[in-house]
Amino acid sequence: MPSGLRNPNIRVTTGFLDTVDDDFSGGGSASPGFAPGQRGGKVSLGSGFPTDAVGVKFSSAFKTPLTTIPRGSFQYVETLSTDSLQPAQGLIAFWHDRANYIVKTSDTNLKDRMGVYLGAPTKGNLCFVQCFDEGGIGYVKAGAAVTPAAQDKVYPAADATATFAAAATPSDANSEAEFGLALSAKDAATALTLVQFLGAE
Repeated sequence: MPSGLRNPNIRVTTGFLDTVDDDFSGGGSASPGFAPGQRGGKVSLGSGFPTDAVGVKFSSAFKTPLTTIPRGSFQYVETLSTDSLQPAQGLIAFWHDRANYIVKTSDTNLKDRMGVYLGAPTKGNLCFVQCFDEGGIGYVKAGAAVTPAAQDKVYPAADATATFAAAATPSDANSEAEFGLALSAKDAATALTLVQFLGAE
C-alpha cells in the first residue's frame, strides 16, 4: 500500500494539478494504469515547501480571485463513485476510506475533512486534493449564506462548503474540525475565499 509520502516521480497526467481526472492510477486506458503505486502519494509546491514536482502547475481554468497561486501539499486520491455531489474547485473533500485514499464531498462527521478539491474530476476517478493538515494556502468555497472576513476561523459545512466564525470558540459542535484562517473576504463571482491552512498540530 502507498505510504502517502511525497514522491518526486509522481505522474501528473495533464501537467496541471487541477485538471487531473484519471480513470486508472497515473493515467492509461486499462488497469492498473501507468503508475499503480502512486495512489495516496503527495507532492508539495510553493514557497517554504520542497518543490518535488518540477514543472507541475495550475491550468488557466483554475480560478484565483486574488491572483494567489495555492501552495502546500497535494495528495493523489480517488473520488467516491457514488458521491451525492459533484466535486468542484473549492469544495471540501472528506475521507470516505482513508486506507484506500478515497474521498467524497460530504460526511456525517465534519472532523473527517481532508482537503479541498482543485477541480471537477469525474466521480470514481483519481485526482489531486490540497491537504488541510500540512499548512499552505488555498481557495475554499464559502457557503451561500456566509460572509467571511479576513482572520475568521474556517470550518467545514455539511454541504462541502466552508463556514466561518470570528469567535475564539464557535458554538458549532464540530468546531474541532477547524482547518484554517481566512485571509480574504468571499469573492463575489466565485464564492472562493483564500485560506491559510493550519497544518499539523
